[in-house]
Amino acid sequence: MIIIKVMGGLGNQMFQYAFGEALKRIEHFDVKYDISYFSDIPEGDTPRMSYDQLLNQSQDIATEEEIQLLLKKDKALRNRIKKILHCYKSNVLTEADEIVDESYLNGYWQQESYFKGIESVIRKKYDFSQYVLSEKAVNVLSMIQNAKYSASIHVRGGDYLSDTNSSIFGGVCSEAYYKKACDYVLKQNPNVTFFMFSNDTAWAKEILHIPEENVVVVSDLLGQEEEWVELYLMSCCRSNIIANSSYSWWAAWLNTNEDKTVLSPSRWKNSDGESKIICKDWIRIDA
Repeated sequence: MIIIKVMGGLGNQMFQYAFGEALKRIEHFDVKYDISYFSDIPEGDTPRMSYDQLLNQSQDIATEEEIQLLLKKDKALRNRIKKILHCYKSNVLTEADEIVDESYLNGYWQQESYFKGIESVIRKKYDFSQYVLSEKAVNVLSMIQNAKYSASIHVRGGDYLSDTNSSIFGGVCSEAYYKKACDYVLKQNPNVTFFMFSNDTAWAKEILHIPEENVVVVSDLLGQEEEWVELYLMSCCRSNIIANSSYSWWAAWLNTNEDKTVLSPSRWKNSDGESKIICKDWIRIDA
């Protein structure tokens, strides 16, 4: 058995479950998921909820006994001694390790390559059109569908502006990035309507310089909705300007428009060179 630790927000969880699905279908491992993180979120982490039910994974949740069986193996005295002698390989693995059976996996697995070959399976599992939208969301969907050309803009503020996250992710999607990306879309499609999604719309409005008649601030229209709703609405736009966030990454990846254009920052984190999370056919904006 392999157990994958599930943590983070909706986008992160989608990557972790997609990787697990690939291990099951391609490598034929018995895969289960540890969602205990959501019962005891570490201090300093953004409060999150588990989306195992939304993402159709509830049947594969590991029990506490199954989790401890794997973790105790790594903590056994004889194995701790072997580690010191460099003759024991831990069964708690990260993204840098080769995946073997009887392992507990701790990572984010944020690359399309981790589920290469089962893309159609993942799209089916993450088909949010099967869920019922609120009246407000239906109205926004109608606006997107009736626009001459629709492009989503995702601006991640809020927790990304904290001291810890800012040093990692801050400044990547700068004011200059959004200007370049919007100008690119406008040049290709002058009649575009931008649909803006943000967890911090006041800040987003400060850094976006788009005439009011060209932008719909979706997050203000919707108010409090479940997280999947905005991700789904972004995916319905013809094109996507994403943030360095797994949330809008999935919206762009799930966008099924054949002529879609996805604009992404040229790097994902401040420490990145060429980030592997950015898909090869997406347009990288260096700003």
